[in-house]
Amino acid sequence: MQELLYEPFRYDTAFQSREQRFVRQKRHIGIAAAELVQPNEIVGFTAGTTTTWVARSLRHREGIIVVTNAVNIAMELCNMPGSKCI
Repeated sequence: MQELLYEPFRYDTAFQSREQRFVRQKRHIGIAAAELVQPNEIVGFTAGTTTTWVARSLRHREGIIVVTNAVNIAMELCNMPGSKCI
C-alpha cells in the first residue's frame, strides 16, 4: 500500500482554519505591508489570510484605490472613507 504524502499545492484547508494559524505573524506582516502603501496609490489584492491582515491594516487609510477579486478583501475595505475598493 502506497503512503500518501502531503502535497502543499494540492491540499487546501478551510479559510477559517488557515486564518487561525500564525495569527501574530500575519498581523505583523499586514501592518508592515500596509505601511508601504502611500496616498494616491493603487494596490491589488488576491484572496488569502495574510492579505486579509494587510487589508485590515488599511481600513482607516484615505486616498488609496484597492483592486481585488477576493470577496473577503472587498468586505474588509468596502467602507473605507476617502478611498475606493473595486
